[in-house]
Amino acid sequence: MILVKVALSVGLLLTFPVMLVPVYEIIEAGLLSSAQFTTLVRPAIRPVVFSFVRVGVVALTVMLAAVVPGFGIFVALVGKRSCAVRPALPYPCAPPSLPPEASDVG
Repeated sequence: MILVKVALSVGLLLTFPVMLVPVYEIIEAGLLSSAQFTTLVRPAIRPVVFSFVRVGVVALTVMLAAVVPGFGIFVALVGKRSCAVRPALPYPCAPPSLPPEASDVG
């Protein structure tokens, strides 16, 4: 049982930064569009700055999860909601019926 918990923890530790890639991209795009950032930070140093930004985002979310009571329950609720609602979203946008030429039957 302990081995399973350790394996799940290591898996979460290794995949969590990957799940935050859209967040990193938004922050980095905001920094690159800022005139102050582009004038103050040389292009050779920008990858180092972006690495620190990524470490900071991960550390901030870890601290938030550690400090906020009931954060796990909130994340579970959001996850369940997105898994239940998101698959149903494309159906209202789909056409109501297919033309007869699109049918494979016949």
